[in-house]
Amino acid sequence: MHFSVVIPLQSHRSCALDCVRGWVTTQKLPSTEYEIIAVLPASDPDRLREPIAALLRPHDRLILSNAMHDVARYVEGAAAARGDFLFFTESHAWPEHDVLLEILAEFERNPNWTAISGRTISVAPTRLSRAEADHYDRDIHNAMTGHPWRKVLNQMFITRRQTYMDAGGYDPELQHFAEWELAARYFDRGFEIGFAPHITIFHHSSGDIAELSEFTRSFVSGEIAFFARSRATASVIWTQIPPEWATRGTLDHRLTCALAACLRKALLTRPRPALLPTVLRESMVWSMLATGGAGLALAAAEWRVKLDRLLLAATVVAGSRAMSSQRFTAWVAAVIHLQRLNEIVTRLAASLPADDRSEMLAADDQYAGRMVGFHLLESYQSIPMRWSGPAAMVELQLGRGQKRIAIDCAPVRPPLSKVKPAFFIDEVPVPNDRLSYSEHGAVIALQERSPGRLRLAWVCEPFAARSDRRRLGLPVTRIAITKD
Repeated sequence: MHFSVVIPLQSHRSCALDCVRGWVTTQKLPSTEYEIIAVLPASDPDRLREPIAALLRPHDRLILSNAMHDVARYVEGAAAARGDFLFFTESHAWPEHDVLLEILAEFERNPNWTAISGRTISVAPTRLSRAEADHYDRDIHNAMTGHPWRKVLNQMFITRRQTYMDAGGYDPELQHFAEWELAARYFDRGFEIGFAPHITIFHHSSGDIAELSEFTRSFVSGEIAFFARSRATASVIWTQIPPEWATRGTLDHRLTCALAACLRKALLTRPRPALLPTVLRESMVWSMLATGGAGLALAAAEWRVKLDRLLLAATVVAGSRAMSSQRFTAWVAAVIHLQRLNEIVTRLAASLPADDRSEMLAADDQYAGRMVGFHLLESYQSIPMRWSGPAAMVELQLGRGQKRIAIDCAPVRPPLSKVKPAFFIDEVPVPNDRLSYSEHGAVIALQERSPGRLRLAWVCEPFAARSDRRRLGLPVTRIAITKD
């Protein structure tokens, strides 16, 4: 048997019967050469079991699933498949002409391909659904033709079954983000996925805001769940770390309060005149963040979602199709941002970061939960680094016998001996006699203290980088507590 067509039947948008009927009636491949595996929720909320069963042929299968998500139903369908190729699709997508023979021919022409993603033609009956279709069509086109590895499209993804098994298949815990994660694993293993835009099926765009919100939240929930895992293996997907996750320490109330306390103490110590404006500004910013906490960020994000929803509704009624598409994209971005914040805050509330390392490397994104006041990872002359803001803090683990903190910076701004940041340890100013400087770094000699967590903070004059409007502090490559 050539193909197993796997169709989860939860999010069908009233198209489930058209979908199954299309696969049964439009294919020129002999019926014995492909099977349909329809995976239906066991509760059958839309009473589809009997009409779907009536459409299926004797060798097709209807699986009743207790899974909570369509990605988990993909996994169940794939496990039951007998075909050489797995054809993953959606229950609101359907063929109106033969595609299976075209796919076989495409694999014959490209024997190095282990999988193929085709193209879907949107069926969008309303102005809002057209805005939805334009947004996702554009994203899919960019992924298939421009992105280095995002080549899995659940609407129409065909893979050699053995390759799918070798790659480990969909991870159901990641919900809709499993599509990206599977694409990354194919790329990591050198499994080439081809794009065949001439092979098409139809795809219904609903324009249902509630459904689209749920889809987006599902994707983000899986995304954050993935990045919250330890980085067990090197993977290309780690180049796609969400900025909210990379700067999540800013949502930790403990750290923002501690940094605000440092800045208030800096004011009391009468900083030198050149540093005073920076201390005043940073003190106001971080005091506000400490007072509002994550709730302030969440409130702003929720307000943005509501505003973009209203603008989208107005544009759909009175604006052009292009304007509606732009507003839809802005609304999706706002929903993604809000859901990322919600997921991160939930994880921070559940437990403190479980980490006992005494070294922070700029390239180590898993450490971001113990840092506040930093920008995203970048590099200078191939050296991984993260700019701090003018005020920042990291939390490290002090072990027995460790006596000093080394701060290493990239050679971007003048040496720290000229910058002269004001350092703090556990909200206590570090006296000058405990500071020494190297060409692009500093060393703090620690007083005797018990092992445990230690907070290092600093405030410095901002660095004015050419063509960079960010407020920059220290270009940190590494901070470590050492014995000597």
